[in-house]
Amino acid sequence: MPKASPMVRSFNAGEFSDLLNGRVDLDRYPSSLRSMLNYIAAPQGPAIGRSGTAFVAPVADETEESKLLAFEFSSTQAKVLEIASDRIRFFDEDGVQVYTPVTATVTSAAEVNIVITATGLNALVGDQVVLSDFPASYNLNGVIASVTAVAGTSFTLDVAYPDETVVNGKAARVYHVACSYTLAQRTSLRGLQSVDVMYLLCDAARPRKLSRFGTYDWRLEEVDFKDGPYLPINATPTKITPNATGNAIPDMTSNILPSGTAGGSGNRPDIAGSQASPVAFINRNLTYALDESEFYYAFDNDNETYWAGNAEQSGTIQYTPGSAFVCDGYTIYTAKDNQDTSYTSNDYAPSAFAFEGYTGSVWVTLDQQEEYVLYDGGKSAFIQIENTNSYTAYRLRITKLVRNGLIEPRLRRLVLREKDETGITLTASATAGINDGDGFQSTDVGRLIRLKGSDAAWRSCKITTVSSTTVVIVDLLGEPLLDTGPVREWRLGFWSDTTGWPSTGDFFEDRLWLAGSQEYPDMFAGSVTGGYETFSQTDGFGVVLDDSAIVLQLNSRRLSRIQWLSSDTRGIVIGTGSEEYTLSAPSGEALTARNVRARPATRRGSANVEPVRVDDQALYVQRSGRAVSEFAFVFEADGYRSPSMSQLASHLGTLPFVEMQYAAEPHSIVWVRRSDGSLVGLTYNREENVIGWHRHDLSGGKIETMAVIPQKDQLQDALWVIVRRTVGDVTRRYVERLTRFWDFTTVLGDAHFVDSGLRYSGSAIDLVYGLKHLEGEVVYGLADNRPVGPLTVVSGSVTLPYEAENVVLGLGYDAECVVPRLENGAADGTAQGKVKRINSIVLAVWSSFGGEIGVYNEQEARFIYEPLEYLGVFDEIEDVSLHTGLLGPVRPAPGYDMDGIIGFRRSKASPLPFNMVSIMPQLNTQDR
Repeated sequence: MPKASPMVRSFNAGEFSDLLNGRVDLDRYPSSLRSMLNYIAAPQGPAIGRSGTAFVAPVADETEESKLLAFEFSSTQAKVLEIASDRIRFFDEDGVQVYTPVTATVTSAAEVNIVITATGLNALVGDQVVLSDFPASYNLNGVIASVTAVAGTSFTLDVAYPDETVVNGKAARVYHVACSYTLAQRTSLRGLQSVDVMYLLCDAARPRKLSRFGTYDWRLEEVDFKDGPYLPINATPTKITPNATGNAIPDMTSNILPSGTAGGSGNRPDIAGSQASPVAFINRNLTYALDESEFYYAFDNDNETYWAGNAEQSGTIQYTPGSAFVCDGYTIYTAKDNQDTSYTSNDYAPSAFAFEGYTGSVWVTLDQQEEYVLYDGGKSAFIQIENTNSYTAYRLRITKLVRNGLIEPRLRRLVLREKDETGITLTASATAGINDGDGFQSTDVGRLIRLKGSDAAWRSCKITTVSSTTVVIVDLLGEPLLDTGPVREWRLGFWSDTTGWPSTGDFFEDRLWLAGSQEYPDMFAGSVTGGYETFSQTDGFGVVLDDSAIVLQLNSRRLSRIQWLSSDTRGIVIGTGSEEYTLSAPSGEALTARNVRARPATRRGSANVEPVRVDDQALYVQRSGRAVSEFAFVFEADGYRSPSMSQLASHLGTLPFVEMQYAAEPHSIVWVRRSDGSLVGLTYNREENVIGWHRHDLSGGKIETMAVIPQKDQLQDALWVIVRRTVGDVTRRYVERLTRFWDFTTVLGDAHFVDSGLRYSGSAIDLVYGLKHLEGEVVYGLADNRPVGPLTVVSGSVTLPYEAENVVLGLGYDAECVVPRLENGAADGTAQGKVKRINSIVLAVWSSFGGEIGVYNEQEARFIYEPLEYLGVFDEIEDVSLHTGLLGPVRPAPGYDMDGIIGFRRSKASPLPFNMVSIMPQLNTQDR
């Protein structure tokens, strides 16, 4: 019977499926485990016990699911957002974000509610407050209560304590931002962040953006896309006719007709057009005598006439309406006439000018431009201004032209837009081309529509009212229309409540990329460069520019929805239900609408799960939800490959993967939530070829959502979860945070190996309050570094067996690993399937105490564990001394079987660090 002393050197291959029990030939087999529960596979090799979770707070409404999203607005500052049905709350390691606490006095207490008096609390009905500094026996400290009634500085809260004693404490109002999301919208919500702004996406609601302006100044608003993206130009005979142009100035037929007054610095009648009155020309010093200045030429909508100033390089053109109005934008049209061939028409256009409003006594500058030259297509861009005041007159005061010289300003037209005007009615000649022939729908409110005017320029509008299937009312988003003639070329907006909204996105090359709408599942759009909310595919005259928005449909043989977008150094990566694509430009070029190409890369198919980005690789869930695959560029193949990361642990996907989050520090773990609320982790370090799966049980809790943010000291990334627990036969939902993994700087006083736990630190006590969230549950923990429990929570408290100054208590959990069959010790080939006996085991641990190691007993069908012995005193109340090094030899109970399987574990009754580095058994194998 040959004797062997193998060494299990590493556990970083993680948990293998039973399908791999015979694959002793695999390089990773010696580092694998048959089972890995509540341990993580450290990249270096050890199996490190999972830390427990800290109880942070109940969710805003425990009857409904909330959503967690990470918001990292700097390298050292991050928040976890809890998005509930009616509010967004903000969390970090200090708990929920609150205003400064104020003194609070309990003036009335009863079984149902308490009333506090708190000057400066400034809470309203529906607000929440955090209570603190009350007597511990009240079990109020840390409680988040809702305000149900307000009377001056008295506030009724939905918490109770049956005591009429007047006591003082503190109360702090919880900061929140109001929102409105249905359950379906919340659970499908994705966040896409750029510095202090996060776009919130789900296909069932218009995208919103949450902007951070300060600690207590977060603002949530719907994204109001400024222009585009648009569907293809209508190809049906349907025409759309506007009933108005949106121009605040009517088409003038004289300086005073039909309404208002046109004025200014004067006309050069010799060049102003055929309608000029007779004048007396004096000399070239540009002094003229005018019988009648035709200022209205700037407002008559006649392309052949124009207003010209009476001075070189300067002039003023003005319009005084019959009644004051608010102007929020203007457009300048250049003159077409050009008798002097040494100049172009644009040379006469204003370059330095001010747009001003008249109060009745003074002119106020509303807009100032210097060196303006953007006169494409014979007109300026629409110049929008921030103005909320009504003025009795508006004027353009010109001080310089595009080209220097002895020339005067010339304007073919000046158009003003009135802010908050009543809108323009658009009437379609038929329903063809509108929503697949169904015509306009009520859900088209808020949808964009683009019209091509008689001047060949495109103008964008937003639908505000749907009157019928052929009639809508719109607001102009840019310059007014030129006239009210029928529009033959038009295009509807890509996204709306009718067609759905983008559900996924990414940032790449200073563009916001969005995709995944319901009606157009395989189309995607990239914003104009630098303008994340502008998706116009062309300029105003239909020309595609390098910085224009990019809108494309994937060229696929099967219509398949875009499930996610990601990016790498080469371009955009797109995951659909049937294929994965890459969107890129020729090597070294930036993506533009004129050079972009979408190519299929792999054909695995993707589930509707947001991927995680790790260096140059994207990890995504395959279509079935059963496997995680890697999408990465392979230089040797000069293309992308998508190997499965789940092949060796395929059993974990029998419960579909529904959410992933990545924690880079300290162990590079991809956390994966399964459909039943269970948690698995994937230690992933591609450069070192480390791929190891592990399972985790949060003491019976079911995870509903996850997020990861760095800890304040940046040393580790923390997993935050919302856990659904059954406490006293009642369903509760808690925000919990995975505490720090055991590290080189961690001391025993920081140990936290319980779930939903809380820590007390202060003067020595034996009666611990504050555990109302675990009422009736059995808890375990440490009291001055010594294990305590099981203890049952009664009235929010437990009694310790002795007084302690540092106490952590929570739900206990076991942690266990099982090593695969050893392939060592046979004299004539494999050791598999041969009777063997493990005589002794020596093991190496790191910073550990407690734990057990055992061997599987085939006759009893269970592991027989032996406790590990450490140096030090454990029967007295003094610190436990952690050990790093060898332990043993441990002599397992005698027995022979063909498996020879070793296991090690830490029980819930001993919530201390137990980290396994290696196992060195000695065994005898009987050759057949």
